[in-house]
Amino acid sequence: MKKVVGIVGAAAAMCVSCSAYGQVGDFYLADADGGIYSVNGQTLEATLVHTLVEDGLGVNEIMYMGNDQLLVNVTGGILSLDLSTGNEEIVFRVNDYMPPEYGISYNMGLARAGDTSVYFSVIGYPFEGADYFSATYDFASGDFAMLPEITPAVGLYFDHQNVGDGRYLAADFAGDRLLTINSVTGATEEVFDVGFGVVSMLESRGDLYLMDRFGSLFSFDQLSGETSLYGGITGFTGNVIGASINTFYGEIPTPGVLSLLGLATLSAARRRRR
Repeated sequence: MKKVVGIVGAAAAMCVSCSAYGQVGDFYLADADGGIYSVNGQTLEATLVHTLVEDGLGVNEIMYMGNDQLLVNVTGGILSLDLSTGNEEIVFRVNDYMPPEYGISYNMGLARAGDTSVYFSVIGYPFEGADYFSATYDFASGDFAMLPEITPAVGLYFDHQNVGDGRYLAADFAGDRLLTINSVTGATEEVFDVGFGVVSMLESRGDLYLMDRFGSLFSFDQLSGETSLYGGITGFTGNVIGASINTFYGEIPTPGVLSLLGLATLSAARRRRR
């Protein structure tokens, strides 16, 4: 496996690498207590827009869907949030789809896996030990697919990013690194030692950025694995990672651009795995 050491700087409120990577678009931020913020990509100032009521303390990832809709990974499932009305609805619970030998399971991270499906990692607890693997869920069909076990497994990854050809970057917070997972085989193909705990990855205008628990944003070179401080997010209370798991954010698409997943799929029929 390839190992690349990144370059890490101190946090700052000003953009220090904008010239190399361009301007980050506006995005949403979630804190570990269920606070949802809108962040100005130019100033990196966060403004609280909603506080989750249901399963707020389990937040570990959000994905903007367009038209004021967010998907929120709440560890045991996925919640749909309408920012215009504040309505919250659980649209997926991982334990509803797991084989009977698993007593309880947890899911973390969200990445796009297709037009109507998402990718995430799962830890399942059978009668003995624990199994670590990734999975996909299709909101249009209700199909849940368990993918091959992740090898070697280090537990749940805090975020995922689709990098093409069935390959996903995974944020290993405890190991201060990113790994590339082959979703077809489950094998870990590359390791990037970035030198800090990554809680989220943000793709903006073709560039990839990493965020740590304090709200520091770093540019990331997917070829060399090098990182450079972009700026520090301000305006949120407490740590970006709090008493719960961690926090994630997703970019706000340009107004009028339709979501890849399609808003209509959130209300489509969902069925249990048979």
